Amino acid sequence: MKILSERRVLLLLLVTPLLLFIQFVISFIIYQNIRQINDLADANALVDQYLRTTTRDISSAESAVRGYLLSGDSSYMLMYSHSVAELKKNLEFYDSLPNNLKPTPLRAIQPLLPKKLGVMSLTLNLYKAGKADSALAVFKTGYGKRLTDTITTASRDIRDQLSINYKYEKKHEMRFLYALFAVIGVLIVFNLFMVFYTYKAFKNYTARLVNSVNMLEDANRRLTEFSFASYHELKTPLRNITGFLQLLRKKYDQHLDAEAMEFVNYITDGVKQMNETINTIRKKNLENTQL
Repeated sequence: MKILSERRVLLLLLVTPLLLFIQFVISFIIYQNIRQINDLADANALVDQYLRTTTRDISSAESAVRGYLLSGDSSYMLMYSHSVAELKKNLEFYDSLPNNLKPTPLRAIQPLLPKKLGVMSLTLNLYKAGKADSALAVFKTGYGKRLTDTITTASRDIRDQLSINYKYEKKHEMRFLYALFAVIGVLIVFNLFMVFYTYKAFKNYTARLVNSVNMLEDANRRLTEFSFASYHELKTPLRNITGFLQLLRKKYDQHLDAEAMEFVNYITDGVKQMNETINTIRKKNLENTQL
């Protein structure tokens, strides 16, 4: 396997913290998105509760007015009073909501509620005052029903839009989750690649190291053989020189003058010095070989 350069290895090592940083960023974005979705869900639940209760109470009050006008039964007035009380509580609940939970369409229908209550109150007051025909005339104009239909339709549209926004945010969240899974997958694959690359590099390094050790052992063996061979090859001529010097002294000792004897002594000392040097080198070589 081809060994990568140090610069490429450094770049590869920098990829891991970079991917981890990207993973952290995406995770943080997902966390913030989940918080926003949860807040949105809570807000939608409050608004949905308000709209459902409002439309229910308006329908209940309208039914009570209609029943009272047609039958004159006072029990319908109890139903009406209860519905109106619940509507007022609902309006107080709306006023307590934060402004960010009051979408523009919801604010648009708020002025319609007092009008609806005013129409029902006017109809009942006319009927109680003995002006049943006028009360029925007001009822038959359909103004109150149009207000109810407008409020009901607007409430349904608002709830549908809130549901669409919630689904969009959930879809947005899923995109971030997919991106996070993709980064995690890339990180896993990259780590597996780094493990495989490290294993191959270590294996190649070990093979080169074993090869270098074998080469060194072979060189050391050849050096040892050469040392032993050189030792014997150098010792032989030294022994010959020493032998001939001994013969020279024995045979011509009486015929050599002082200068000649001095030269023979120089040669003898040189041979001894050479012999000691060879022995020293051999001894060191043997010690190194044993190590």
